[in-house]
Amino acid sequence: MLRVMDPSRLRARASGRERCPCCPDGLAEDARARCAGLLTAALLFGPLLLMIWLQRRRDVDGTRGPGRRSSVPAAEPNALSGRGSGGCSAADPVAGITSGVKIVLTGDGAEAARLVADEILAALRAKPNLVLGLPTGSTPIGVYEHLRAAYAAGEADFSRVHTFNLDEYLDLPAEHPQSYRFFMQEHLFSGVNVPAENIHFPPSEGDDLVRRCAEYEETIERVGGIDIMLLGMGRNGHIGFNEPTSSLASRTRVKTLTRRTLDDNARFYAEGEEQPVLATTMGIGTILDARKILLQAIGAKKARAVQAAVEGPVSSFFPASALQLHPDVTCYFDPEAAELLRMKDYYRSTRAHELRLKAEGRLAARS
Repeated sequence: MLRVMDPSRLRARASGRERCPCCPDGLAEDARARCAGLLTAALLFGPLLLMIWLQRRRDVDGTRGPGRRSSVPAAEPNALSGRGSGGCSAADPVAGITSGVKIVLTGDGAEAARLVADEILAALRAKPNLVLGLPTGSTPIGVYEHLRAAYAAGEADFSRVHTFNLDEYLDLPAEHPQSYRFFMQEHLFSGVNVPAENIHFPPSEGDDLVRRCAEYEETIERVGGIDIMLLGMGRNGHIGFNEPTSSLASRTRVKTLTRRTLDDNARFYAEGEEQPVLATTMGIGTILDARKILLQAIGAKKARAVQAAVEGPVSSFFPASALQLHPDVTCYFDPEAAELLRMKDYYRSTRAHELRLKAEGRLAARS
């Protein structure tokens, strides 16, 4: 059947001035670009705005993750933050000046380890029942050496501390040299007095892992939440074993490891030895619940990851970038890891001004 179009509409289409039905005040030639721009903006900024909204909602009413309300009462305000969950107290004079993501450029990895250990020991003096989130790998070993030395010298008491490890390989027994339970015993727990019943790892053996991962989250909440989360970072931006594409609101769960992570960790296994490809890990949402986060990255192999995490966009394709959403993160980078940062001079200037103001007594020292 032949359709006859209104002559006035034909003239409008020919002249490019036909009105867009979804944009009554715009012409077709302009409306097409306008609609495309709005769609692009929604795709780019929608996930970020959702994460910010969820974080604000959680701070206000205690909701943990999308639609999930904690069944554990909120912790009482504590000496670290003055509030029950992440962030600085509104009464803290430092809030708004040194809160957010701070970059500390160190002379080398040894200086970074000392500064991180000093942060933890200062927090322990302020709160003897400190709750720590702990990583494994080569990066935190220097920090653990300082903590052991402080205990040996009688300068620290860990008897009321609780620890929660970030991750553990699935089905690797505790006595295996590559298990993270073995690692932590060798590098930290054998040299400090954390009670065995206060040491926690995500479930990695046996059945009913989903339920037990949820119980791990509940145990964290029961002791009042994590005060300080110590982190390293993989070359692909993973924190814990949250590999690229991990949900920014994820909780403790089982994860499949990427080829990049397996290749990076292959050096720890003998030739022909079977390497685990699954692990349980705290989620990104779990990590972001910590009151304070201390991130270390050492060496040139981490340079691209450091630049993407600190100066790149927030994206699930680079999990460490989610730390930009947290109100109290301090990053410690040696010169090689910081090589690709574009704002190194600004970070040095910011650090110098903060130290000067503290020395003058014009800022409350951050615990």
